Amino acid sequence: MTARKKDRFVIRFLSPLESVGGGAVIHELPCKHKRKAESVLDEFEDEENDQLPELVLRWLSKHEDRPVRAEEFVDAHRLQDEKLLETFREMTSRQQFAVLYGKKNSYYWTFEAEDEKWQEVLHALNDFHGQHPFLQGAPRLYLKNRCFATWDAPRVDAYLDFLVCEGRIAEVWNKPEQNGQETESLCRVEKSEAVYAKSDFIVVRDDKMKRFTSRILKSLQRNGVNLIPIGTLMTETTAKEEFEDRIAYLVSIGKLIPIEGDLYTAPRVAEEIREKLTEYGREHEKISFAELRDLLGTTRKSAKPIMAWLDREGITMWCGKETERVLRARQDSVEA
Repeated sequence: MTARKKDRFVIRFLSPLESVGGGAVIHELPCKHKRKAESVLDEFEDEENDQLPELVLRWLSKHEDRPVRAEEFVDAHRLQDEKLLETFREMTSRQQFAVLYGKKNSYYWTFEAEDEKWQEVLHALNDFHGQHPFLQGAPRLYLKNRCFATWDAPRVDAYLDFLVCEGRIAEVWNKPEQNGQETESLCRVEKSEAVYAKSDFIVVRDDKMKRFTSRILKSLQRNGVNLIPIGTLMTETTAKEEFEDRIAYLVSIGKLIPIEGDLYTAPRVAEEIREKLTEYGREHEKISFAELRDLLGTTRKSAKPIMAWLDREGITMWCGKETERVLRARQDSVEA
C-alpha cells in the first residue's frame, strides 16, 4: 500500500466482514522498532503532534556517535524541508545543540556527545604533546585515526574548525619565522599540512634546543651546497625520535630548508643558491645539471636534489629534458 503522513485508514476483517478500528498514519516508512517501548511511543506522540523540537532532540540523542546533517533527519522522517530548516534555525538561535559549520553542510550534535568527543580529542593531544614536545602540533591524520576513525572527512574538518573557533585548540600552519617575524617566503603550506595543538601549548626553546639549533646550522653552513644526510648529524646521546622531532620543528619555523628526502640546508645557503641563479639568469635562459654543478661548485650528487628543490621553489621549470631546466625568472622577463 502507499501512504503518507496524516492519511487516515480503517482496518477491517475480510471474514467476517467487520470493522476492527482505524487511525491516522504517523510515519509511512519507520525504522524497525519495539511497538511497546516507551521511547518509541514518545517519538510517535511527538510526530503525531508535530512537536518538531522534541523530535529533533530525541533523534539527535540516538546519533551521538557523530554529528548529523538536517537532510539526514528529513530522510528519516519524510518532513518538509522548509518547515524543518526553520525549526533547526530556531533551535540554533536558542542554542539547544552544538552546530558545526562545514564547507558544504552544517552538522548538529547534542552538547553531551560533543563534550564526550572533546575529552577524547583533549586526551589524544595530551598524549601527542607528551611524546613529541618539540613538534608544534598533531597532524590531522593522527587525530583522524585516534578520535574519528568512522567519520568522513567533511565531519572531521567541521569539528576541528569548531574547536578552533571555540578557542579550545589552535591550528598551526607551520609558517616559518625570520628575525622573530612570520613569513611565507620559504615555503607554501597547504591546508592538509596544518597541525593542531592545545590552545595553551608552546614549544619550550630551552638552552638544549638553542645548542642543538646552533650545532645543526653550523654543520650545514660549513658543508654549504655539498649536501649531507641530516641523520649523519645525530649524536649518540640523542634518541632518533627526539632528533627527528627537533629537525621537524626547525623546518616548521624556517631554520632549516628541506631539499629532498633526508637532505636539508641552512637558510643562508639557500639564499646564496637563489642569488647565484638570479645572476646566472641575466645572461642565460636555461641551465643543465652540469652547469648548475659548476655554478655552485658542488657535485652532481648534490646538484640533482638542488635542481628538484629549485623546481618546487619556482626558480627553474621543466623544459622537456631530464637534465635541463628553463630559468623561470629569465623566461618571465622575456615574456614581459
